[in-house]
Amino acid sequence: METTSPNPRRSHEMAGDASLEPDELELPDGERAWYLFAVTGLVSIVIGVLVLAYPDPSLRLLGALLGIDLLIAAGALIVRGTTTLSPDGSGQNELLLGILALIAGVVVIRNPGETVTLLALALAIYMIVAGALALGRGLVTREQRAASLVKGLALCAAGTVIVTWPDLSADTFALLGGLALCLVGAADVGEAFVLRSRRRRLTGVSSGTPAPPR
Repeated sequence: METTSPNPRRSHEMAGDASLEPDELELPDGERAWYLFAVTGLVSIVIGVLVLAYPDPSLRLLGALLGIDLLIAAGALIVRGTTTLSPDGSGQNELLLGILALIAGVVVIRNPGETVTLLALALAIYMIVAGALALGRGLVTREQRAASLVKGLALCAAGTVIVTWPDLSADTFALLGGLALCLVGAADVGEAFVLRSRRRRLTGVSSGTPAPPR
């Protein structure tokens, strides 16, 4: 009876795969930085609640609150984009969206015309672009497809409502903007939990132990 000896090269490759660290097994798109989604989401929720709760806010206050949220989101997006940037295009969407959020944040804080229209346009454009990128990611990739599609639809819908609202006043924009920020924050926190769950499963696979039951 003929016996075959194990292929040392194949054994070495299998041993190398089994010894991979969790970070090496994870896919791009900033999955290992799931906590950034959680932080930016919580910040958006807090600022959204402040905008909704503040009685009769001024345009300057609205611009400051929205600008802080956009600048924090920009920082997180730029970090995620630069850490996952590669020649195949990974990380470019996050990096470009972070630059857009940075510009929008500076514009709403400065608000040179002191108009609610500028605040609404800056926030709505950012939300629509972010929603479109999330929709695109959900359509072309299988990972977190449901979360990406829900987030994309919610952001596009909220941005469209803000930019098309007739005769937008400061009070109305405060209501719509506050609700939109809470929606964005909830979507980011939800995505953070999805990525954290995926990371835990990958950690279990890399260590050879099954993932804990849900």
